[in-house]
Amino acid sequence: MITLKYLNSQQIIVIVVILSAVVALKFTAPITSLILLSIFLSLLIYLFLKWLEKRGLSYNIGMVITLLGIFIWVLEY
Repeated sequence: MITLKYLNSQQIIVIVVILSAVVALKFTAPITSLILLSIFLSLLIYLFLKWLEKRGLSYNIGMVITLLGIFIWVLEY
């Protein structure tokens, strides 16, 4: 166990900040997970759109295809 007499004030501040960040992440987990999921999905959609552009489709047509695909996928479930 770490005793406080061997830690200086800067080390104690670092430990408190790290523990505070962990606690804050624990309390904001429902929101944070949704934000991270939306970032992940937007990256997947962006990569799919770029792949469609390489195949010769315009960005707008690729967006329509992507939105229709997501809509159909959601309707199936």
